[in-house]
Amino acid sequence: MISIKQIDLLRKAGYRVNVSACIVYDKKLFLLYSKKWKTWFLPQGGIENKEFIYDALYREIEEEAGKDIINKLIGKPILFMTDKTKMLEKQTRIYIETDDGKKVLRIGKYFLYFILYCKTDKIHLSGEEQFSKYRWADSKFLGQLSEQYTNPHLKDTLLKLTKRLKKEYIN
Repeated sequence: MISIKQIDLLRKAGYRVNVSACIVYDKKLFLLYSKKWKTWFLPQGGIENKEFIYDALYREIEEEAGKDIINKLIGKPILFMTDKTKMLEKQTRIYIETDDGKKVLRIGKYFLYFILYCKTDKIHLSGEEQFSKYRWADSKFLGQLSEQYTNPHLKDTLLKLTKRLKKEYIN
């Protein structure tokens, strides 16, 4: 598992480290709909300074989807994919803070994708208001979703993620 020290080394290199939850039930992937962005997302977000990875993962799931789904997860999260992005030219004036308080120019994001299993498909959303609904998506829906993305990195990542998930986790 990646340590707090390794996460801070990524920060020092200019990467904001994010966790993404690939929650699976009955060979389908849990997605949240964002009213703000008008599209579907995995629960995900940044790891805070000196925060343990699993703590960040569960915090992000709870913040975005609510406590109900946390109580329905079974087993231990499995780190199954990582991905790195570079920031667009217009996004390069954003700074991140290292664990020792130094400001570093953010050059990109480093994503850690975790598989988690859910024991039911019935979820009561109570997280952030911007996420108004959820769905359990199969690979066909994920393929259609990737076609809607205009950001080439998001599109590429979703296609890679879908391909990897189809090998053993989703239909």
